[in-house]
Amino acid sequence: MNKLAITIILLVGIFGVAISQSLFIVSETERAIVLQLGDPVRGISEPGLHFKLPFIQMVAFLEKRILVYGAAQASAYTSDNTTIVVENCARWTIKDSPNGTQEFYKTMRTVTRAQAALGDIINAEMHVVVGRYTLT
Repeated sequence: MNKLAITIILLVGIFGVAISQSLFIVSETERAIVLQLGDPVRGISEPGLHFKLPFIQMVAFLEKRILVYGAAQASAYTSDNTTIVVENCARWTIKDSPNGTQEFYKTMRTVTRAQAALGDIINAEMHVVVGRYTLT
């Protein structure tokens, strides 16, 4: 092969990689956050094909649907010092606003970390509520 053919093949390959790195698809059930050097640049909640700067920007995907938090059984004390076993669950979602997904990503980063933080809050409040009542 001559040098011109190798150069053309190489340029087409580089162009193909750059194009594939600059396109991403957001499905109907998720949101995307475009990150530039780890910082959120923009949030995308509309499904479809979107663009980003190749190799500079990354994309993080988050659920758009209602998420369910469920905890294992836990012991709680009533006001008359009786131990009862309770279970709890919660339904939650990421705020749907222009900055909602960016704020979520800045504070929590992942749904798993949000579930853990939510679990701490729910368990504390559950103990407070159960502690107000007697078993009878």
